[in-house]
Amino acid sequence: MLVALAVLALAACQRAPAPATTPANQVPAPDYRTTADDELGFLPADADLVVGFNARTLMQSQLWHAFEPQVAALWRQVQQQYGGASCSDDLLKKAERVTMAVKLVDRTKMKGVIVMRGADMPHLIECSTTDVKKRGGTVTVDRGVTITTSPSAPGSASAMTLVGPNTLVTHIDASANHDSLTSVLASGTPLRNSQAFMKLYERRERGSSVWGMANGSSSMFDSLASSGMRPKSVDGTIVVTNRLVLAVRLTMGAPVEADAVAAEINKVKPMAGAYVTRLDAGVQGAVVEIQVELNENQIRSLAGMLGAIGP
Repeated sequence: MLVALAVLALAACQRAPAPATTPANQVPAPDYRTTADDELGFLPADADLVVGFNARTLMQSQLWHAFEPQVAALWRQVQQQYGGASCSDDLLKKAERVTMAVKLVDRTKMKGVIVMRGADMPHLIECSTTDVKKRGGTVTVDRGVTITTSPSAPGSASAMTLVGPNTLVTHIDASANHDSLTSVLASGTPLRNSQAFMKLYERRERGSSVWGMANGSSSMFDSLASSGMRPKSVDGTIVVTNRLVLAVRLTMGAPVEADAVAAEINKVKPMAGAYVTRLDAGVQGAVVEIQVELNENQIRSLAGMLGAIGP
């Protein structure tokens, strides 16, 4: 679940204030706004999982308007369980994009960076920290960095700060603090230096509302090792218009492994026909590409069966 913290709009001024002068013996504060404009800004290169969410694209879709009340209700339920319930409506209405890169520490813990962009960020920070306190957590502020802990996540802390007027950067780690977040901000765009990651990133489908890439060496894929179906990487997107199209690519160790995965997918294709418009699994070398397409009625039917969304 993407952690919900989000967005700020500063009141616009008729005239910009005159630039402040910096004393001769004082180093000017770094300006990270250019990095914040980059979709991959601040995300660490050693992540097991990288995910992006484009709220603007999603909320312009026909499916979003069809399911918005149900999604809002479901989101509030999730927030009530995991924290930040009073902030959920603000997040859905004001978030523009969310990106995150996390590394699994063990089965119950992770560390990484979450970047959220939108409007009215100070209110969202205040709302979030209020909920943390209500749930027995701690909130401290160190040189403009807000640090929180929660009883529901023992051994983990979050350090967050604003970059420019509308971007919130959060570092999650056992010892997340002012200095660790400063290092994250100063890192720039480490993922852009990874050729392997950028190859996956650049083949995303256009107009996707959700995209993600996973490292096959992550412990999340350990259970697949014995079956010979452990991927080297996984990447995919979700495009939402008047229908939902899911594209997933698994890069395997060899073409024979890719053929085996595609064969398993195609075994369930006859049964899936009653629930989806399309399910295809194709192979190109060592890459398996899976395409799934659903229309509005099929989504409602599946959601009802899973009890996820009401009628």
